[in-house]
Amino acid sequence: MDTQTEERILNGLRGVMQGRTTILISHRTSTVRDADQIVVLVDGAITSAERMKICSLVAATTRTCTRNSCWKKSSNAHEQPARRRSPRKAYDSLLMRRLLRYMKPYKWRVVLALVMVAIVTPLELAPPLIFRKGIDSYFVPELKGLITEASAWSGIGWLSLLLLAVLVFDFLAQYIQIRIMQRVGQQTMYDMRGEIFSHMQRLPMSYFDRNPVGRLVTRVTTDVDALNDLFAAGVVTMINDFFLLVVMAGLLFKIDRRLALDTLAVLPGILIVTMIFRKFVRDANRRIRTAIARINAFLQEYISGMSVVQLFNRERKAIEEFENRNRDNMLAWRDAILAYALFYPAVEFLSFATIA
Repeated sequence: MDTQTEERILNGLRGVMQGRTTILISHRTSTVRDADQIVVLVDGAITSAERMKICSLVAATTRTCTRNSCWKKSSNAHEQPARRRSPRKAYDSLLMRRLLRYMKPYKWRVVLALVMVAIVTPLELAPPLIFRKGIDSYFVPELKGLITEASAWSGIGWLSLLLLAVLVFDFLAQYIQIRIMQRVGQQTMYDMRGEIFSHMQRLPMSYFDRNPVGRLVTRVTTDVDALNDLFAAGVVTMINDFFLLVVMAGLLFKIDRRLALDTLAVLPGILIVTMIFRKFVRDANRRIRTAIARINAFLQEYISGMSVVQLFNRERKAIEEFENRNRDNMLAWRDAILAYALFYPAVEFLSFATIA
């Protein structure tokens, strides 16, 4: 049977077994994980080696072992099922440090990509300065008759060549930067998948009894792919945008302080909107990951056990369960889309309000 059906059966048995001595015969350690004593039979004989192996597996689920049996820490275990402790919440900063350690083997490539930020930022800011030079030094003086038309067109020609060179170098610098980070991202994904698969091979069999195969496949494939944007472009892009914003703000203050203050007045509003958006979209993305894992687990179990489903005429029930999981996925995506649909117009509204 699948793990969900097994869990429902065990929950029903807990109420029946209260105040009674119950003997359970099972081939899975997960079925007898709440037992006071576990005995392993091999060819009709009790084997202490196998018994200790099972005890060590069950001990991983908050129990202590003796040589002959496994006992619960709680004395009133028959009265109520054991409660699992909720896992410690991993904050964003802690999670980020754990993820960034996968980039350590490629730190020099990341350093090179960060050095390219110092090249890309001036090249991206150069076109507006070139336009300013062309208007102030050639177009306006020629219209006022301060310089000849031939001199104006000659200066515009040189500025055009300079703009073309800036665009070419900007293209090459961004190409090198993106190429480096995309390669680092893919190599990081490769290392992470290998580490996850190696870790899965060291897990006890009771772990695989409790977790469907589809969910584990999702952890190794889909969830790892979701981190590709972080490693491939996220870190360098954030640093690049930060330096670009700082340099632009510095130039604006140098040109006109009042204009710079008016332009940057929108930043507090954008910061507040971003914090609100971050909260809702993070929750939606977590629900999406959970929903996809549940769908994959459901499909793996029902497709591999399709003969049993058809034998017991469970097609309609399977469709209902799949619709519930599919609906959860749709609702999670709908919330994420709603968050993006409100975020970008809010930012545009604040931008146009600042311009006005």
